Amino acid sequence: MSDNPDLYRPSFSQRYGYKEIPEPVKPGEISEKARKRLWNKLYEAVPVAWKNDFPDPHEVVDDPWYDILKYLHTEFFELTLDEFSSSYGLFLYEYKDLICGSENALPPEDLLDLIERIIAHPMCPPEFVNAVAETFEECRLPYGVNRTPPASIYVAEDEATRKLALEPALAVLAEPRFEVAGEEFRSAMNEYRNGDYADCLAKCGSAFESVLKVICKSNGWSFNKTATAGQLIRTVVEKSSLDSFFKEPLALIATMRNRMSNVHGGGDEFRAPQRHIARYAVSSTASAIVLIASAVDGLEFAGEPGDE
Repeated sequence: MSDNPDLYRPSFSQRYGYKEIPEPVKPGEISEKARKRLWNKLYEAVPVAWKNDFPDPHEVVDDPWYDILKYLHTEFFELTLDEFSSSYGLFLYEYKDLICGSENALPPEDLLDLIERIIAHPMCPPEFVNAVAETFEECRLPYGVNRTPPASIYVAEDEATRKLALEPALAVLAEPRFEVAGEEFRSAMNEYRNGDYADCLAKCGSAFESVLKVICKSNGWSFNKTATAGQLIRTVVEKSSLDSFFKEPLALIATMRNRMSNVHGGGDEFRAPQRHIARYAVSSTASAIVLIASAVDGLEFAGEPGDE
């Protein structure tokens, strides 16, 4: 939360009807006010150093932003490395134009992709991650920042899912024994962000199956290495404190993978699940992981309903 409460309060002219209160920004949009604020935060964050190269001494971008900008140059803008320049002046010109320029500014979805690439970079200072989160809040944007590395941007409508399912699931998967499952689930979330919804469903199913196998192995419950998710679910439910009716909803995760993802050939049917299906797959997989971890290992998590 910002320390400046005035940022959330309508102005005098808005309160008394001289000016209209701006309409809320919808997901997929970003206001001009927010663009300028994001640029200001980036301008404040990127350090400058003096390079005494003869005969052309000049200002350059200092660490760690040199590496971050080089990464963006090659991986986000897909330009060649020999074209990259560490010039601080060039950074000011190009990035200001991209973020809040009039003609060459990135469209909202691309700008959010750019900001997410920056905050997800392992060398991005935590202060800048916090600054982005504060900007979204101050400008009343429908976005938030998940600060668990790698940091990411989420749509505010997903806040409850993030607090009650995603964060607890990632806490479970942080255990060394779940390393493979954790990688598969994070990959599923990345596919969701990238719009590859069929692959998202496939990786959700793989992550859940990996969790089931680890749970069985950790507790000494016999299972076949080639066992299907349905067989693993039956074993876990029967051996744990879960009621038997949980078998069917848990099996839905595997059913979505088998019927709607690219894990099996679709024959003459093109498989292209929509975003809401992939979002359900991610949230239901996370919830299933938390449910099983709680039932089998008795784990408890922060962020319970009603918690402030």
